[in-house]
Amino acid sequence: MQRIKRYFLMVLLVIAFASGAWAADEQVVELPLIYSQGGSEGKSCACLRIRERIYADSWADFKNKAQSGSEKAFLETITAIQQKDSSRLKELSHPKFVRDSENFKMQTSAYFKQFEVLQLSNVWGYYRLSDKIAFYIQLDYKGKSNFAGFPFVREESGKFGFFRSPEASLQEQLVNDWFYSSWGPAKSQPPVYCQPSLIDKMTHDIALEETGQPDSQVRLLLIGSKLDKDGTYAGLFGQIAKMKESLIHNRMDEFFDGFTEYGKKRNRDWFLSETEKNLRTQYIENFIAQEPFYVFDADPLYVVYVRTKLSIVAALYFVRQGEHKFRLTAESVGSSFDRIFRSKKFIDAASEEKPFNKWKIGEKK
Repeated sequence: MQRIKRYFLMVLLVIAFASGAWAADEQVVELPLIYSQGGSEGKSCACLRIRERIYADSWADFKNKAQSGSEKAFLETITAIQQKDSSRLKELSHPKFVRDSENFKMQTSAYFKQFEVLQLSNVWGYYRLSDKIAFYIQLDYKGKSNFAGFPFVREESGKFGFFRSPEASLQEQLVNDWFYSSWGPAKSQPPVYCQPSLIDKMTHDIALEETGQPDSQVRLLLIGSKLDKDGTYAGLFGQIAKMKESLIHNRMDEFFDGFTEYGKKRNRDWFLSETEKNLRTQYIENFIAQEPFYVFDADPLYVVYVRTKLSIVAALYFVRQGEHKFRLTAESVGSSFDRIFRSKKFIDAASEEKPFNKWKIGEKK
């Protein structure tokens, strides 16, 4: 029954976009997490559960229909930018944005120049990010279209203030990674969401931030499992053991063959160019000492947690290439994934007696 409901929900969202209809309500959707490696992007089976509202309306229609506080704040902000009204834009902005005067001045100046030539096309919709709402609007220039995001934060008074931070929050970055990818609304119609059959497999449910109302919190859905030589991910465990064995017997070419092409180049080039013998020895000893114990399956990306020589927990990234072939990536597959899986929050959860058990679906809190 749940799968049927999700299917009809997706059909309604696609129809709403195609017809330009005003979507009446927010919907809960799951967005696939996008990872990057060596200049390319991939769609993982890790998912972000988030509240979405699609308008798919022209700017003129949106102006006539905007009713909520956040919609009016967005409308008035765009109008102030069009009119190059710096004073009005300051009034509509969140105090924290205005307080950083250099950033505010730089951002507003850029918006004023851009909107001299950009034409407003339609408003895609918004995503609710805990205490923040990020609107996405389509802009046209010389026959080409692109999208831009406009985030608003709820102030203590309850109103929404425009807030453009120098660095996007993790939640914003994850949504942007999907939105502008080959699977998101900027490039794909209809956009690609996580399927109900995948959601049914999720074992872990994690709130990215504990702020805002519970029903507006962005949640990360993952498939997690212990990692050993006899379990579901024995092939991955075996690949790590094989790489360690090659180092023990000084078969360096075989070891570097265990990396992706991008990872191989970065690690092999460094190893061959490093003149300090002690650093090369330390690199080998540290890898051999790593003991894998847990994995998050974000196929084709796999996040493996290991205990190091000093009993410190670290995360490694592997990519599946073929049915049972796993390759270690470079040190960082992308800042979004690093901000999740190498964060203190995740390292601490991995270090507990029962790794990640507190986030398991169905476990008593």
